[in-house]
Amino acid sequence: MPIAGNLTKELTLNKSVKYALLGGDDYELCFTIPPHLESQFLDELSSESNLDFSCVGEIKGSDEVLTFGDKAYDLPNHMFEHFK
Repeated sequence: MPIAGNLTKELTLNKSVKYALLGGDDYELCFTIPPHLESQFLDELSSESNLDFSCVGEIKGSDEVLTFGDKAYDLPNHMFEHFK
């Protein structure tokens, strides 16, 4: 998930990652594709839609670990709730 540079200037990297993933009002579309199709798929999708796409992560095995760079993050078990 892209994180705005201004956010990391004002907050710690840990808080920036949490806000980007759990802050609500996020309008990024995330999806998975097989690694061997990544380059072809993203190139074709970008040219057909005139939008930018980027790979933001990789699903590996069954471990439930979120990493950003080489650092692991523990996230709370709740998500953003609009009416709370």
